[in-house]
Amino acid sequence: MGVSAAVPHPGANAGGPQPSQQLRQHGLSALPRRCIRVVTMLLAVMIDSTAFQLELDTRHDKYERLVKLSRDITIESKRTIFLLHRFTR
Repeated sequence: MGVSAAVPHPGANAGGPQPSQQLRQHGLSALPRRCIRVVTMLLAVMIDSTAFQLELDTRHDKYERLVKLSRDITIESKRTIFLLHRFTR
């Protein structure tokens, strides 16, 4: 099965130069077309994986804030219960 790069990936050029322009900037324009297509696809995957990593980091940070808030509420609840027990004796 051959690898086709006729249709560019939707997120491949979001916010930066085209992958082919990136290749030319690094002096890789003399490579055979097939190699350029493969490298272009790899660059698109790297861009997508970076975006995915940022999304995961954001979700992880949100989760960590939620866990911390939950622990803080638990600690304050225990303190309140302790004080109530102390004054009801």
